[in-house]
Order: sequence, then C-alpha cells, then structure tokens
Amino acid sequence: MSNLIQPDMIHEKLQQNGFVKLGRLFYPEQVAVLQAQIEILLDRQQLAKKWKYFRPFQRSKNWTALLLREPGKNTNLYDFPGESAEIDQIIDNLLGRLEIKFILNQILGDGYRIRYAQIRRAEVGAPSGAFHQDIPGEVGLTILLSEIKSNHGTTAFLPGSHRWPRLLSNFRLLKTSHLHPFLSGATGSPGEGYLFYNRTWHGVSQASEVPGTAIILTFLPKSWQTNHRIPEAKTLARMPQNLKNALLGHNHFETDSPLLKPKNKPDQFVCEQIKFAYFSPWRIPMFLAFCYDNLVTAYRKLLKR
Repeated sequence: MSNLIQPDMIHEKLQQNGFVKLGRLFYPEQVAVLQAQIEILLDRQQLAKKWKYFRPFQRSKNWTALLLREPGKNTNLYDFPGESAEIDQIIDNLLGRLEIKFILNQILGDGYRIRYAQIRRAEVGAPSGAFHQDIPGEVGLTILLSEIKSNHGTTAFLPGSHRWPRLLSNFRLLKTSHLHPFLSGATGSPGEGYLFYNRTWHGVSQASEVPGTAIILTFLPKSWQTNHRIPEAKTLARMPQNLKNALLGHNHFETDSPLLKPKNKPDQFVCEQIKFAYFSPWRIPMFLAFCYDNLVTAYRKLLKR
C-alpha cells in the first residue's frame, strides 16, 4: 500500500528498536469488514469462558477457537482463523503480498508458521498486563482496528530491550502502567500495523477512555517445532491458501527480482545469537524479579501439597 515503509528499512528498524511500524496494511473497506465481523465474533456470549481457561488452552496442542471474556478483564479470541470467511480472506490477502512475505522471510527464514492468531480487545477498566517476553524465536504482527492515539489500550514496548539477556519471561511485579513514560505504544489508525520481536519486553496497556481492538499474529521459524497446533482438516479446507500455508509452515518466498534475495535461516534475534552487555544496571531489578518469580512458584507448589 502507498504508505507502507520500504521492506529494506523495516528489518533495520526492527533490529534497532525491537519493534517497527509498518504503516497501513488494510484499506478502509477491509477495515470496515474486519470491524463488523469481529463485533459478531466477540459478542458470542454463549461461547465466552473465563480467563482461568487460558492456561489449559496454552498447554494444549489442539486448535480451539477460545473466546475469553469476563467483567473487569480484557477480551481475547484465540485461534480465530476458520471462524469467519470474510476475516480469513482479508488476512490471506495480506499474507500473500510480496513485500509482507519478503519481510517475514528476511526475519524468520523460509518455512515460518503462525503460532498464535488472536483478536484482542483492551477493555476500559481492565488492568494493564504484566510486562513480559514470549518464547525464543517468536515474532509478532499486530494490526490496529481501533484509533489509538496514545499508549493506552494497546501493546506497549520498551525500546531496545530485545538486546537484553533472558533471565525470566514474565515480570509479575511490573505492569505497563509502572513504565508508561519509557514505553512506545502501537499507536495509529485502524488498518496500521507493527512488527516486533516477542523477546522485546512488552505488555498490554490499560485502555483509558475507549477499548482498543487489534489482530495479533505471532510467527515461529521452521526450526522451532514445539506446541505446533494445527486446525482440523475440515477447518483447513475452508481456509484460503496463503493463510493455510502460514498455519502449516509451508511458506516459501520466491521471486525473479535480483534485489529480493530469499533467506533460509532466521536473523540473529530470532536465533537468539546476540552479544550482550553483561554488566549493566538493569540486571539488579531483573535478578530480584527472577528470585521473586521462583519463590512464588515454589510457594504455590507447597500450597498444593
């Protein structure tokens, strides 16, 4: 689209900050269809479950359309492909675009696949999410479907934190609200998107006045095979080809252009092959959080005995 930044600049900015704004990914008419269809999917009260069902879902290898919705918390629909033909077709068109396939190939290498496909709504009054990283190698694509003018009600990132060594994945004591002045949020108009390394420290910020809705797709490289949930054959059969390929890991970037050279291997941040500064002030609070996290885990195990 006209204001999508150049693919060769995207990877450079992503490696520099840990996230990058892509520009407009969907036309206004596509946004309107997505917004209408998402309202239908998120309003299915008879299918809604409480957030306590998320952990079993996360551990499961079964593809399950799971709608999590309860008062005082954000709303999420996981494994949404296959639930709406209109949404599937628009996502398929995006995944089939040459520049999008090239960008994902440069970051993830050949044969990348979708790990999670979710629709998330940051509800007004719901608390901000815990600051966290996701599993090694994961790369996220978030596409706004609400007008987001500030860091409220959207994914917020700590710039440069993708270069920190891993000590823990979830900073339970630290919410996005505690770091608000230091964060950069996924802001913009409906249809605009952001790409980010999931090792970049991030979290969902609290919506202040209006809910913030987004589609989030996360990808893993071919080399990472854990928890590979695949839709049933009958669900896959009704999906368009590009979306199906992304779920199965059958993505292959091919082009006759000498300027767009495909890569077989992921970049250094996806491979976790990064040189770190081991002596820096951030290690103190991170180490304390690491100790606290393990003490809480041990205490909960004792209570269950």
